[in-house]
Amino acid sequence: MPERICVSCGKRFVLVPSKPSLVNTCPQCSVPPVETEFVERKPRKKRQKTSEEEVRDSERRLYNLRKQQDLIFGKPKEPNR
Repeated sequence: MPERICVSCGKRFVLVPSKPSLVNTCPQCSVPPVETEFVERKPRKKRQKTSEEEVRDSERRLYNLRKQQDLIFGKPKEPNR
């Protein structure tokens, strides 16, 4: 088994497949930290959009939808005259 030196603490350790550790850290340093306290955050209030923003967003969505459809299905060919 290869012997490594931990980049976090500098101790030597043997890289063993059965032990949970990263390649450059020893098993003691690679244990995730314990979550101390869960703080519940209040959701942010969304700002009301103006009618101009609503129109602009709907036009942008429609433009993007048409561009996607053009990529997927191809642009319609004009008939020969």
